[in-house]
Amino acid sequence: MEHNTKVPETGAYPHPYPQQPPPQYTPNMQYSANLPPQYTPNPAQPAVITQQPVHVVHVHQTAPVVGPQPTMVVCANCHTNVLTRMEYEASTRTHLVALICCLFGLFPCAALPYCIESCQNGNHYCPACGAFVGTYVG
Repeated sequence: MEHNTKVPETGAYPHPYPQQPPPQYTPNMQYSANLPPQYTPNPAQPAVITQQPVHVVHVHQTAPVVGPQPTMVVCANCHTNVLTRMEYEASTRTHLVALICCLFGLFPCAALPYCIESCQNGNHYCPACGAFVGTYVG
């Protein structure tokens, strides 16, 4: 079957879209006041970015060597030359000695490790600012 339909010339068909572009949209002025200003680069002046130099300071601070007695140190916190204040704290070793006393039937002696400073950890503190200095494990 042949169709003898002739295609009409340009403009003969009604085009589904208008031939002219739509009018430009102009925003309502009450809303455009809230918009940030648009950036427009100036091609005549190139942007200059300067980077500030970075100074890195390495501070090597070692923990002071502390012993079973109060020790003269320079506090890392307040930078004062002080004689440390000692506080004793029960450690795992203290608990194990007490447990061994109980296992051998020495119940009255089980409390002794908690009273003997050499069975506990000695924590050193700065008397000026109260900062922790170090621990002595005997």
